[in-house]
Amino acid sequence: MTSAKDRLIVALDVPTAVDAQEIIYELGDSVEFYKVGLQLFTAEGPRIVS
Repeated sequence: MTSAKDRLIVALDVPTAVDAQEIIYELGDSVEFYKVGLQLFTAEGPRIVS
């Protein structure tokens, strides 16, 4: 059986990398997958996914 951590994807629909990092920090190890929103990707470019 898969855990909730393996099924949960958190959307990073925020305008800046700083905002995204705050969310990632707050959630810690409880989340494994993130979806980068269009606004964040447009503002920060491809480097945001590295």
